[in-house]
Amino acid sequence: MPESFIYYDHDYLLKKMVDEFKEKYGVECFAALHHNKRKTNLHIHMIFAERAVRAAGGKDCHPEYVL
Repeated sequence: MPESFIYYDHDYLLKKMVDEFKEKYGVECFAALHHNKRKTNLHIHMIFAERAVRAAGGKDCHPEYVL
C-alpha cells in the first residue's frame, strides 16, 4: 500500500479493501491490516476461500475485520 495510507482510518481502509476483493472475486475473505515497527510498510494479509465459510457445527460464519 502507498505510505500515505498510514494517515487513513484503518477500519475504513480494511473494510473497503476486503469488500472490494469479495465483490470482485466472489469469495469469502478474512483479513488483517498492520505495519512494521518503523511504520514504513502498511499492508493487509488476506485469507480467502472459494466456498462458504462454516463455523464449528456446520453453521455459516460471518467474517470479521481485524486490525
